[in-house]
Amino acid sequence: MIQLVPVTAENWEACCELTLTAEQQDFMEANVYSIAQAKFEPSLVLRAISDASPD
Repeated sequence: MIQLVPVTAENWEACCELTLTAEQQDFMEANVYSIAQAKFEPSLVLRAISDASPD
């Protein structure tokens, strides 16, 4: 099941390792930037998309 999950101390590094496609790079910042920004902007809610389906 696909769901939104909090970015935590346990999963933030895995989130930072995700990459953007060439087509996405003009529209989105790297995840490491977004994670840092969310820590300092109180209006932002930090979540990751997770596919928790069994393989």
